[in-house]
Amino acid sequence: MSFSGQANLSGYDASGVSIKNQVYNSAANRTSADVIVKLGAGVLSMTFTNTKPTATSAVHTGTTNLRLIRPGYAGDSTQVYTNEFLDSLAPFSTIRFMGFTETNNSDPAYPAVTDWSDRHVITDATQQSYGAKHGAAWEYVALLANQTGKDIWINIRASATDDYVRQLATLLHVRLNPALKIYIEHSNEVWNPLFGQNAYNLAATQAEIKKGGSALNRDGANDLNTLAARRHAKRLVEIVNIFKGVYGDEAINDSVRVVYAWWTIFPDQYTAVLNWVKETYGPPSQFFYALAQTHYFNDSHAANNASTAGVLAAMRADSDNGIANTDALHAVAQGFGLKHVVYEGGPDNGGGSTTNVGSRILANRDPGMRDLIEHDVRDNWFGRGGDLYMYFALSGAYSRYGCWGLAEDIMSLNTVKFQAVQDMVGPPPTPIINPGAVLNSASGAAIIAPGSFVSIYGQNFTSLAYGWDWAIPDGKTLPSMVAGARVHINNQDAYVSYASPTQLNVLAPPGTFAGTATVDVITGNGTVSAAATMLPISPAFFTFSYNSYLYLVSVFGDSSEPVYVAADGALVGVKSRPAKSGDRLQLFAEGLGATAMPYPVGQVLTQPYPLADLSQVQVTVDNLPAVVQFAGMTFAGVFQVNIQVPQLARGGDLPVVLTVDGQSTPANVFMNFQK
Repeated sequence: MSFSGQANLSGYDASGVSIKNQVYNSAANRTSADVIVKLGAGVLSMTFTNTKPTATSAVHTGTTNLRLIRPGYAGDSTQVYTNEFLDSLAPFSTIRFMGFTETNNSDPAYPAVTDWSDRHVITDATQQSYGAKHGAAWEYVALLANQTGKDIWINIRASATDDYVRQLATLLHVRLNPALKIYIEHSNEVWNPLFGQNAYNLAATQAEIKKGGSALNRDGANDLNTLAARRHAKRLVEIVNIFKGVYGDEAINDSVRVVYAWWTIFPDQYTAVLNWVKETYGPPSQFFYALAQTHYFNDSHAANNASTAGVLAAMRADSDNGIANTDALHAVAQGFGLKHVVYEGGPDNGGGSTTNVGSRILANRDPGMRDLIEHDVRDNWFGRGGDLYMYFALSGAYSRYGCWGLAEDIMSLNTVKFQAVQDMVGPPPTPIINPGAVLNSASGAAIIAPGSFVSIYGQNFTSLAYGWDWAIPDGKTLPSMVAGARVHINNQDAYVSYASPTQLNVLAPPGTFAGTATVDVITGNGTVSAAATMLPISPAFFTFSYNSYLYLVSVFGDSSEPVYVAADGALVGVKSRPAKSGDRLQLFAEGLGATAMPYPVGQVLTQPYPLADLSQVQVTVDNLPAVVQFAGMTFAGVFQVNIQVPQLARGGDLPVVLTVDGQSTPANVFMNFQK
């Protein structure tokens, strides 16, 4: 743990939480400490006393910039999601964020609304609910999807205004990788009287009817539940049209997939509402991608003293008994030209009863549960023509209120339920690193350097291809995973700048290591390792190819807009011209070694970080020494070297060589000059 300022720290309950190694760094005004949580402690609660945000502040005035990092990660880590959590998502195609964004019971009493300003943002001190803010920031939804390469299923609150929906659509359009799909649901189980969104929808329905002129009762219908069911679908149509205005017509039912979900046990109600949509707005398939149901199987018919085997038998029978209902809903979906999906499914041993709770919990750990889940999903869902199946839930403690999780602890995925999922998705293609294919990204040489970009070539790294811009939610934190792939170099996280099925570009962690480095590519499909030669300094220019030559990337330093050094017209879409004697140029390279002041690891840089000793940097142009005016890291992994071109004896394509501490760039890199 660390924070700005000073405080006396203690565990609120000293028997469960204690503090060790507390240190105050006066130069940085930072306090750091180890927080020890005893195994079995249910709550981490701490006391801060005698607080001071700065050394000169009055006592009892607080602290700022609190960070609490779990074991296994550096204290200055900027990583948002743990590796264990990211890895646990590997088998799945889609993540439903109903709980993450706290959909249930988060609406105010009607007629109050949820405005866009009521949402959490990533700069909030906490993502926990307070006031009108419920659920994590939408930016974190996009980040998780972009890091893992998973489609998203979102739930829009019943009280959300049109502007909220429009702003959400705009945010996702900007922040979510366009290769990923969005499934959209209006709230969650609006039919369910146990949830506040049911009351909100009922009250909104009554208000609309009272106002008059509503399409809800145009046909004379007056049953409130019937009208509320229609309003639920009406709101979905409105949401579709708002997203259409942001994404365009072509995105609907392609990248934007709106889902109509209702009370599973009443197929006739699905039919009635969809017919109403058809008569009021047009074919439902113009608006909705799919019809959704639950697909739980429970132990309600097990004897009160049933053994584990008895509980499993009762649950299997319940799964089989649901086939008729699933078939009926599948027919409804087909009749309206919709896909048929599950919004929640899996074993249901909840309800809160203490009766036979031991056998109910043990049934979820029994090897027989593995077969039962596969039977329910493979035979009684996909075998009946079903499409996407959303399992509820990823993890959670087992109790009399339910054993919902595929795992009880995200740190341990070796469960019978997770094994069932692995059985159904099948063995994934294992990642492969091609022989000798861990290379310096700039030069292509087989020597890499700390704090520099590394390219890894192989197979089966990811299923998508995109860069880290999609996975930087706050404009400053570099991702350790993109599209489901991450890389370790000597057991340290590298930062993934580009991921594709056959190539990974990563920014190596800093350091001064020399020797053979171990490079691990880690994906949900497995881990593969390779060796690479690493030197503390291994300079290389960033280059582009033109007319079979390699030219280094450089710009004129005295231009008000970027003008590249190259022959006129050599670079499509940008301005370029040859350089000449006396010009001031900015050259771009990597692998120049340590900076005088350490740069913030894993972050977008906001200032330059010069090299410690500029005298160790030499640049020659056509074997003539140039004046080196500056050398330092200006972007993460990218060094800028400012030079003044020497007096040249000739023009044309001339070799440029950068030497740092005796290590030189390859001699086959050129720049274009005029005499």
